[in-house]
Amino acid sequence: ITPLVLFVLIGIGVDDVIIIVDSYNAHFYLADRTKRMAKSMTASGPAITLTTVTDIVAFAVGASATMPAVRSFTITALLVICFDFVIQVTVLLIFIDLDEQRILSNRLDVFFCLVLPDRYTTVLQLLT
Repeated sequence: ITPLVLFVLIGIGVDDVIIIVDSYNAHFYLADRTKRMAKSMTASGPAITLTTVTDIVAFAVGASATMPAVRSFTITALLVICFDFVIQVTVLLIFIDLDEQRILSNRLDVFFCLVLPDRYTTVLQLLT
């Protein structure tokens, strides 16, 4: 039953990532990336923290179960959710900033070593 923690982590993790990225995109008007990240985390941080805390409390209560399978599942989920939260507020923000640097330097998504010529940049700006 413990391998099912993977699906719990994916559900919680994807939800938090969507909230962070949506908040980051909503603050597009800020030119400074540091201020943009700070504003987006100010807006999305409480929601992510609240959901993580409630998940931790729920799985901590479940860890008091007498069945060994349920206990190991809830303890594993508890640890994984804590680790997931730390990764999201540190590593994910670094990757969002790196992606913003890639966009500002006119690099492609998958082949980020290739730089777009200026004529394609204006076409892409017209499409968006």
